[in-house]
Amino acid sequence: MKIAERTLGNSVSASFVPAPVGRRAAAFLWDYLFIVLYLGVLRLAAFMFPLIRALFDQATTAHLASFVLLTLPIASYFAVCEASSARGTFGKRITRIEVQSGTGERLTFATSVLRTTVKFAPWELSHAAIWRYRFALRDATQNRMASLLLMSAWVLIVSNLICVAMDKRRRTLYDFASQSTVVATTKVGGGC
Repeated sequence: MKIAERTLGNSVSASFVPAPVGRRAAAFLWDYLFIVLYLGVLRLAAFMFPLIRALFDQATTAHLASFVLLTLPIASYFAVCEASSARGTFGKRITRIEVQSGTGERLTFATSVLRTTVKFAPWELSHAAIWRYRFALRDATQNRMASLLLMSAWVLIVSNLICVAMDKRRRTLYDFASQSTVVATTKVGGGC
């Protein structure tokens, strides 16, 4: 793919190549390894502390507990790392890709939070559906709502894949929302 040149403020030039889809997938897999390790820590904590386990056994607290203990810490990791000088999570750094603004600069924290929120929307919609299915039993209204949430998550996932396939810069919905691009880099290193 062609290297594009952009002139930034003070006549500084930035070169970038959109990150190949394979590298983005590899970065996701590396990051998912951390997510799985974190899930293991949560499972151990739930085993050791019955109070934590009890939060997931009640319809009124399960989704909120899932959000606070799982989604929020993981989403925060992505938002902080992608707004940092590293411009990416551990997975992005190890696969030599980074997130940048439309002008080639580092994302602001607010922009990174927006990007992460849109990125994790399918994840959270799926969690909402799972908790509704789990506790709905024979409640047809809850089952319909759960199905609608799950379909919405899949619409977002498929839309992201279509965007990546159709856009020259391989941007997703969350890239468009935050006006960011994931680019190949020569930097190698750990996370933020």
